[in-house]
Amino acid sequence: MAKKATKTADSTANLGFEAKLWLAAGEGDLAGADPEDKNEYLAANVFWVPKEARCGHLQAQAKQPSIGRDVDDAMVALERDNPRLKEALNKNYGRADLDKHRLGEPIDLIGSIQLADVASRSKDLLGRVFEYFLGRIEKQLFGRLAF
Repeated sequence: MAKKATKTADSTANLGFEAKLWLAAGEGDLAGADPEDKNEYLAANVFWVPKEARCGHLQAQAKQPSIGRDVDDAMVALERDNPRLKEALNKNYGRADLDKHRLGEPIDLIGSIQLADVASRSKDLLGRVFEYFLGRIEKQLFGRLAF
């Protein structure tokens, strides 16, 4: 029988690539690496995020009435520069019936979370966020179902 996985409060499993992710300053194995060279990312089979699709750019636009179009443009740029994403991303945030203020709020919220501090670097933050949202979705879905 398979051993049941135990969940810990501190998700610090080392998957082998985390240390390299934080070496973009050109240290260690990545000495001399250019963090703005798209080809270095693609050669390492890592998605390239163009400037217009980066969090900082979108956060700077979050309170503008054009935020929906800016998010759509970010999705187009991600698909353009990462062929594996072609036709995979939603690009309808610029539609007229979408409240631009409500669209900008989560962008501002996410931008305010400190992801690069020393304490956060030792945790699988993306995994924890993903698990949190899955848990919330699960509660909403299964909370409504009667068994």
